[in-house]
Amino acid sequence: MKRVESIQALGPLQQGMVYHVAAGGGAGEHFVQFVLAFERIDPARLQQAWQDIVTAHDALRTGFSWEAARQPVAVVMTGVSLPWLEEDWRGLSSAAFADRLAGYLASDRSRGFELTRAPLMRALLVRETEVGWRLVLSHHHLLLDGWSAALLFDELAERYRGLVSGTVPELPQRRPYRDFLAWLAAQDPAAAERYWRAVLADAPATGVPLGSAVEAGPRRMSEAEGLVAAPLWAEVQALGRSLGVTAASIAAAAWGIVLARATGEEDVVFGTTVSGRPEGLAGSEVMIGLFINTVPLRVRAASGARLGAYLAAVQQGLIQAREHGHVPLAKIQGWAGARRAAFETLLVYENYPAAQAAAGSALGVTAATSHEETNYPAALILEPEAEGLRIRLHHDLARLGQGDAARLVARFVQLLAAMAAQGATARLCALDHRTPEDRAASAALARVRIDAGVPVPLLPDLFLAAAARHPAAPALHCGAQTMDYAALRSRALAVAHQLAARGARPGAIVAIALERGPMRYVALLAIWLCGAASAALDPEQPPARVQAAVAALSPDLVLVDPAAAGLFDPDRCVVLGVPSGAGDDVVLPRPAPDDLAYVILTSGSTGRPKPVGVSYRAIGHVAAPYQDGQGPTRIVAQSLNLQFDASFLEVVASILSGGCLALPVGDEDYTQLIERVGATHIASTPSLLALLAPAQGATLREVVVGGEVLPPALAALWAGRTVLLNSYGPTEATVHATQARVSPGGTITIGRPLPHVAAYVLNAALRPVAPGEPGELYLAGPGLARGYLGLPASTARSFLPDPFGPPGTRMYRTGDLVRIVPRGDLLFIGRRDGQVKIRGIRIELGEVEMALSAATGLGQGEIAATLVPGPDGRGRLIACVTRPIALERLDVPLAFLPQGVMQLPELPLTATGKVDRVRLKALAQSYRSSEGTAGDAILASGAEARIAEVFAKVLGLRAVGPDDDFLALGGDSIVSLQAASQLRQQGMPVSPSAILAMRTPRALAAELSDPSALPILLPLRDGPGQPVVLVCGAGGGPEAMLAVADGLGERRVLAFVPPEGVTTIAALADHLADAVGDACAAVIGHSFGAYVAAEAVRRLRARGASPSLVVLDATAPLPDRPRQATPDAAQALAALAAMAAEITGMPPPAADREAVAAALVTAGVARDREEAMVLIARSQEHGAENARHVAAPLPLPAMLLVRAGERADPPRPFEPPASPDPDWGWSRLTGGHVATAIARGNHISMLRGTAGVELGAMLRAYLDFESAMPLDQEEAIHA
Repeated sequence: MKRVESIQALGPLQQGMVYHVAAGGGAGEHFVQFVLAFERIDPARLQQAWQDIVTAHDALRTGFSWEAARQPVAVVMTGVSLPWLEEDWRGLSSAAFADRLAGYLASDRSRGFELTRAPLMRALLVRETEVGWRLVLSHHHLLLDGWSAALLFDELAERYRGLVSGTVPELPQRRPYRDFLAWLAAQDPAAAERYWRAVLADAPATGVPLGSAVEAGPRRMSEAEGLVAAPLWAEVQALGRSLGVTAASIAAAAWGIVLARATGEEDVVFGTTVSGRPEGLAGSEVMIGLFINTVPLRVRAASGARLGAYLAAVQQGLIQAREHGHVPLAKIQGWAGARRAAFETLLVYENYPAAQAAAGSALGVTAATSHEETNYPAALILEPEAEGLRIRLHHDLARLGQGDAARLVARFVQLLAAMAAQGATARLCALDHRTPEDRAASAALARVRIDAGVPVPLLPDLFLAAAARHPAAPALHCGAQTMDYAALRSRALAVAHQLAARGARPGAIVAIALERGPMRYVALLAIWLCGAASAALDPEQPPARVQAAVAALSPDLVLVDPAAAGLFDPDRCVVLGVPSGAGDDVVLPRPAPDDLAYVILTSGSTGRPKPVGVSYRAIGHVAAPYQDGQGPTRIVAQSLNLQFDASFLEVVASILSGGCLALPVGDEDYTQLIERVGATHIASTPSLLALLAPAQGATLREVVVGGEVLPPALAALWAGRTVLLNSYGPTEATVHATQARVSPGGTITIGRPLPHVAAYVLNAALRPVAPGEPGELYLAGPGLARGYLGLPASTARSFLPDPFGPPGTRMYRTGDLVRIVPRGDLLFIGRRDGQVKIRGIRIELGEVEMALSAATGLGQGEIAATLVPGPDGRGRLIACVTRPIALERLDVPLAFLPQGVMQLPELPLTATGKVDRVRLKALAQSYRSSEGTAGDAILASGAEARIAEVFAKVLGLRAVGPDDDFLALGGDSIVSLQAASQLRQQGMPVSPSAILAMRTPRALAAELSDPSALPILLPLRDGPGQPVVLVCGAGGGPEAMLAVADGLGERRVLAFVPPEGVTTIAALADHLADAVGDACAAVIGHSFGAYVAAEAVRRLRARGASPSLVVLDATAPLPDRPRQATPDAAQALAALAAMAAEITGMPPPAADREAVAAALVTAGVARDREEAMVLIARSQEHGAENARHVAAPLPLPAMLLVRAGERADPPRPFEPPASPDPDWGWSRLTGGHVATAIARGNHISMLRGTAGVELGAMLRAYLDFESAMPLDQEEAIHA
C-alpha cells in the first residue's frame, strides 16, 4: 500500500510550476506526452520495465502539496504503481487509427494530473498491427526534464532487454533526487541575490510580442512551426565558431532582436532554461528528476551595436544566468522588486531532445514524437536535428494569433539568415528580419497614389466655380439668415478688394479677429481670393492670450470688427465694412500652389506656440475628393473653430464644393444645431460625438471623427447608422493623412494613407518595421505643411529628408506610435512621448482608457486616465469618470488597473472638444484614496489607542478602530511579530500570540489588564475541521510556533500553554489530552514538547481518538538513545542564552539570570522580566525531566519525523544529540512506518520566519496525505 516515504523541498522550477497550478493553471500546462512506435515487443515485459523504473526512482513516486501563498512540498510515496492501459486497435484503418489516437492525446491532456496523487505519470499501449505498437507515455513536467527523460529511455531499453533475456541489466549508479535538493539547500543565496538584483534593476516587463489576441475566452494553445534548413544552420554555426559563441547563444541573441523589434523596446527580458545540473555535484549528469530552471535573460539589442559584440554580451549573460540559476524564479523576481512577471515568452534550446533519444535507444523505436505545453503565452522551442534547426512556437491563441505566431517564426529564420550573411561587423539595425510579405505591406503604405502631372485645385478657384454653378444654392446658414452662393461671392469679393488695397497678396498672412458667425467665413474666402494666407484668432480669449498669438503669427494684416479695432496695431488693422477706396476693378492676385494658404498655431513643448504654414497645394489635395458633384446635397454642421485645422474639412466639404455650412446661433450647442438643420455631414472629435444622441443625428450620412482615439462603444453606436470615417492627421500633414471606414464590430484603425500621402512606420534607426511591430509614423508626400514659420530649427527637427522618396522630398516625424495590422491598415498605439511607467511597466494612457472603457461600458467623454505622483513619489494611475465604477470588478490587465477613481460631473474639455489633459491632471492631483481607513469608533482607553496606532502602522493603514480585527485587516503571524515588538518598545508586554488570539485593540487592551485570560489551548489560526495542536520545546512559548501555524494554512491551529507549576511530561500530557478531548487531528511537538506530544497521543488513542503524531527534531525516548547529562542551572542558562542569541543574531548574553532574562525579552520569547524568569526556571525543570524520560512502546501505524537541516558538531547547547538510526529510533518505539523530512535551519531557526512557514506547509502536506491513506494496518500493529 502507499505510504509517505519522505517529505522534501522543491527544486527551483518545481516551485514555480506548483504555484502556477495552485493559482488555477490549466490541466494541459506542463503536461508532457511521448508517442513511441515499436515493432515486435513483449507488452508484459515492457510494462514491468516501466514499473521497475518507477520503483527505482524517488522522483517518479512523488506527489505535491501546496496552499495558496504557502511553501509547497514534495511528498515521496512508497508502493506506487504506474497506471497502465493496454488496448487493441488493429481493426482500424490508418486514418481511423490516427483520428482515434489524436482524440486520446487531446483527452489525455485535458485530464491532466491531480498533483497530490503519485505517480504523475501514466501509459497507454496500443496494438496497431500484428507487429506494430504505439506507446503513449504522459507525465507532468514536475517530475522530469528532457535530459532525465532521455536517460530514462536508455534505462528502459536496458531493463526491457534484461527482462527478455533473463539477465541483470547494467545500470549506472544514480544518486537520488534528494541529493540535488540537499546541494541546493547548502548554497549561499547571497551571490545569486546580488547578481539578479543588479541585472534586473529597472528591467522592463517584456510582454507577448505583437500580441494580437484573436480568440476571447479560456487559454487555448496552438503551434507555429518552421525550419532553419541545414545549409543555413551550418552557416550560423560557422559564424558562432568564428566568434567563440555557441549556437544556443546565437539563437537567444536572435530571439532578443525579434522581441525588441516586436515590442519596440531595445531592452528586453525573456525566459530561458538552464540545465540546473551543478558541476559541483558528482554524478548530477545521470540523475533523474527536474533539474532545469527557467531564469530571466536580459538583452539589450541596441540598434547601433555591432553583431559580434552583441553576441558576446548575450553569451556572457547566459553563462552568468547558468551560474546563478539555482534559485526559483519567484525569488529572482522578488529580488528584482517585480510585481508581475518580468517576461511572458520563453526560449528553450533543446541540447538533448528526449524524443530523439528514445528513437535512438536500443528499444527498437521506429518513430518518436513529443508534446509539451508551458504556462507561458509564447514559448519558442528550438531542436537541432539532421535537417537543420526545428522551430516550434507554442502560443496561446488568446494572446498571440496564429498568423502573428507564424510571422514571428518566419522573421526569426530571416534574421538568422541576415546574421550569417552580414557577419560580426554588421550593426543590428542593418539586419533585416522582414519577410517578402512584410516588405510588400510596408511598400503599399509608402506609395503616393496621385498623378503628379494633374494640377492640384486651388481654393479660390474651387469657390468661384461652386458659386458659378450654384448661385442660388444656400452656402452659409446661421439661424434665420441664409446666404446663397451669389451673395457669399459678392461679400467675399468686396472684402477681398478691401484687403488687396491694404497689401494682401500671395505670401502675406492675414489674421481673422472677428466674432464667430458668417463673416468669419466671408473673411476666410476673401483672404484666399487675394492669394494670401489666413490665420484665425479668437477675440473672446483674454487679451494677453490674443496678443501672444499675434506675436507668434506676426501677421501682415488683422481683419477686425469695428469694436475690436483698438486691440491691435492700427497700421495692420483692416476694419471690416470700412470703405478702402478700392474699386471692384482691382485685379486680385492669384496664388501659386506652393504659396501659403493658412497658418495654424500648435502648442509647443516649451509653451511657445508654433505657427504651422500650409500651402495651397497641400490643402488642395484635401479638397479634391469633395469635388464629386455631391456638394449641393451636403449640409455640414460647423463644430470646430477656424483656429483648428480640422475646421477646414468642414469648409472644403461645403462652401468649396457647392454644399451648405450651417453655423450655430448664440448659445446653441452642437447637438441642437445638427438636429435643427438636418445635417448630413459632420467633422467631430469623439468627445463631441459622444454628446450626440442617435435620434438627434438621424439625418447624418457621413461622420468624420479624429483628434482622439475612437472608443469601441462609440464606434459601435454609429458605424451601423451612417458612414463613420476615422481620420488621423497632425496639423503638419494638413487636416488628415489617413482614414478608415469603421465597420460594426471591426477593429478600429486609422486606416491607410490618403492618395496624396506616403506613410512609413520606422524604428529609432529610421528602418522600416515589420507589420505588427510598433514604430513611429512618418508622413510624406505633397500634403505636408511647409514647416514652422520663423522656426528653422524646429522645422529641421520635425521635417526630415525622405530617404525613401525622390531626392529633395521630406517626411514629417509625427511622434505617434502605430502598428501595421494584417489587412494593411495602421493601428494607432499612442504618443512616443506619451508613455508612462506604472508598476514597472511602460504603457500608453490611451491603451489604459480603451481597456477601462471596454471593461466599464463608459464611453468617450465619460472616462479618462491620468498619472499623478503619490505620497511615495511613485506615479498613481487615476481613473476620472462621470459615473461610479467598482475597481474590484474591473477585468483589465494589472498594469491598467487604476489605483484610484475620481468621479467628476463631467470631464474637462478643450476648445476643440478634446479632453483637457492639463486640467484633468490638476483635478486628479487633489485625489486622495479613501481606501485603507477602518472604523471611526472612539477608542475608549489610552492602551486601545496605542495598540490601534501600532496596528495601523504595521498594516499600512491610516486608522484602525477599537473593534477592527487584526487578521481581517491583513495581519498575519509575521506582522504580529512587528506589532508586538513596537508595543513592547512602548512598555506594553504584548506577545505575538496574544495579538493573534485577541485580534482587536479593545480585546488586547483588556487582556493586558488580565494576563490570566489566555487559555491552556491558545488559538493561533481559525479554520475548519479538527484542530492541530502545537507543543513547544523547553524554554519556548506559543510565539515560537507562530510561523509554523501560519504555514499550516486554513486549519484550526492551537498552541498548548503549560499550566503554571506543571513540569513533568506525564502531567503535561494529561492536561493536554484533557483539554483537547476527542477532537484532534494531530499533535506536533518540538524538542521536549515532542515527548509531551507523544504521551498525549498515547492517551488520546486510548480514549478512541486517532490523532497523528509529528515530532520535530527530537530522538525517540528509548533507553539507549543519545542524551545529555541532567542539566544543572548553569547549563540550562547557557542553552537559553544560546537560543536567544540564535533568534536575535546578537552575541550570547552573560551567563546570569538577569542578562539571560533580558535577552529572552529582546528575542520575543518572553513578554517581560517576570515571564522570562518563569521560563528560566521551567527550562531547568524540563531539561531534567527530558533527561530522565523513557517511554513505553507506543503502537502507531505511521508518524512523521522532521529533522533540522543544520546541526553543529558538537551540538550547541539547545540542540539534541543525533541518533545513529535513520529515523532516530522512532520506528522502534512505535513499530510503524516513520516518514522523514529535513527542515531548513537549525533546531531553533527551523521554527521561525520563512523557514517556519515552510515547515508548516510541509506538515500540512503530510497531514493531508495521511488523512487520505487507509489505516488498514492498525489492527495488526496493536495485535
